[in-house]
Amino acid sequence: MISKGESERTRALYERLLDRTKHYKCEASAAKQEEDEEEEDQEKIDAIELNKECIRRTEKCINESAAITNLY
Repeated sequence: MISKGESERTRALYERLLDRTKHYKCEASAAKQEEDEEEEDQEKIDAIELNKECIRRTEKCINESAAITNLY
């Protein structure tokens, strides 16, 4: 896994390597790296959305509990 700060450097390295070699394995590796980064980004987005939904449900439970408590 490459951090966001390193992804630009990795991309530049692949570009230089592709310019020099024009080798299909290098192209495939660069494409795989880009795909992996996109998957990581999507996983992070999914995790954030899941956390937001969990927070919404928790807030709803708290509000419902508060409403019930106020009835007594």
